[in-house]
Parts: sequence; C-alpha cells; structure tokens
Amino acid sequence: MRIAFLGDIHSNHIALKKCYDYIENNRIDEIVYLGDYVSNCAYPQKTMKLIYDFSEKYKSSFIIGNREQYLLEHHENIGHNAKWKYSSNTGSLLYTYENLKAKDLDFFSTLPMIKKFNFDENITCTVCHSSPNATREALFAKNSNTKKYLNELDTKYLICAHTHEQIIYKYNSKIFLNAGSVGVPCSGEVTADFLILDIKDSVVKTEFISLNYDAKELLYEYEQSGLNIKGKYWIKALEKQLKTGINYSIMCINLAEKYAKENEKDIPPFDFKEMYWERAAKDLNIY
Repeated sequence: MRIAFLGDIHSNHIALKKCYDYIENNRIDEIVYLGDYVSNCAYPQKTMKLIYDFSEKYKSSFIIGNREQYLLEHHENIGHNAKWKYSSNTGSLLYTYENLKAKDLDFFSTLPMIKKFNFDENITCTVCHSSPNATREALFAKNSNTKKYLNELDTKYLICAHTHEQIIYKYNSKIFLNAGSVGVPCSGEVTADFLILDIKDSVVKTEFISLNYDAKELLYEYEQSGLNIKGKYWIKALEKQLKTGINYSIMCINLAEKYAKENEKDIPPFDFKEMYWERAAKDLNIY
C-alpha cells in the first residue's frame, strides 16, 4: 500500500497538477489531504475543481487547515464583524473567499481537525494540519510541544503540514512526519513537496517527494487576477517566495509583528497595521 500525503496547496493548481501527474504514474493507492487547500495564489476555483475531480479517481481523505477555518469564520461573520479588505494583508483571503462557491464552503465545513488511520494492524497514524489540538500550532523536530504530543499519542505516527517544511523526527517509540507544502515552497527551491508512505508487511518506507515546476504562469496569474494589488505586501512576499523558494512570507510576518510590538500593546495575532507590513516588506526588499 502506498499513501500520498498532500498539504498546504494554497491554490497553487499548477504545482498540484504536477503532484497528480506523479501520483498517476507511481502506483499510489490512497491520498490523504492535510489542509490549507486554498488562499495565497490566484483562481482557487481551479484548485478545488482539480481536487474534486481527482477524488473521484482515488480513495481520498481530508482534514481542515487554518485557511479553511478562516474562510468559514469570515462567512459566518459577514455583515457582523468581517474585517477583511482589499489593498491590505487580508486582501488575499477576501479574494479567495469571493472566488469560492457555496459548494466549497459546505465541503470545508464537513472536514475534521484530526483523523486516525490504521493502514494495517501495526501501522497507525494520527493526521492533522498543524497539531492535534489546533490548526495553526507549529511543530518542529526536537521542540517541547512536538515531544509532548508524541508522548500523548496513541498511534505510531503523527503526520501534519502547516510549517511547509519536510520533517522526519523520531522520539522514543513515535515518529513525527511533516509532508511539506505542495503550493508554497520554503526549502530554497521552487518545488512541490509531499510525502509518501510505502507500507508492505508492516514495514514502512518514508518517501519525501520534491517536484520541480515552472512558477511563471502562477506569477502571471497574480497580475491577471489583480491579486497582486488586492493582497498588497503579503502577495509581494509570496511572489518572491515563488521565485526563490525562500520563506519570505513568514519573514515578513515576523518582522511586521516585531515592529508592531515595539510600538503598540495587546496586538491580536497577525493583525498588524498596514504601516508595519509596509516597513517589513521594504526592509526585506520585496516591495
């Protein structure tokens, strides 16, 4: 049995198609999707159509990511407390929301935060987007929170995404795996990254896949769709990331947060004034 784990697609239909081509030519039996299907790239409807169509051909399981949670919360708050607006760091999320269908939001609303699999009697996995308790808690090798979750785990494997970094980490008798990101690279190369578990006779072979692809069309779609204007500094960071494979988006977030905390108190997570995003983008030479 060969299972592919795909996470953090982020509306990158070009990278996703590359992964699907690989899957069709490399004897995959099942696909587990790890959340963050949309946002960050243009035309999310193209990505959702690919996912729907491919799930009719392959046994597929899905969990929710933090981006799907944001979109559902925004949908619930329309007319009440919706804060997203264009020409801001939230413009990318608003664009994504306005380009989804009711079918997509209904689909997101059915997704669990965590799912457990018994691929055979000896191979048990807990699968989530970021951690078993949240959709935006970063887990890394050797970190205390990662060790805590592994200690508490009632399965052999913990498999997630969210940080966009491919990781394998063994702690005591448990194994933590991060599948990496299909859609937004941060390995220093512009690649579509995912994970395959090859299971035979209760023996697991771990395969980290990285596929090269040309992001020029994706970058053109930012301009064609107007997303590069609507998403402002956030999209500028992503454009540079899709050219270099360097994680400019998290660098921009961290720097904007630093500047905000130097000048203000009680700042909600990631809710910084545009002046701090602008300063971070300029300091990183991405705007």
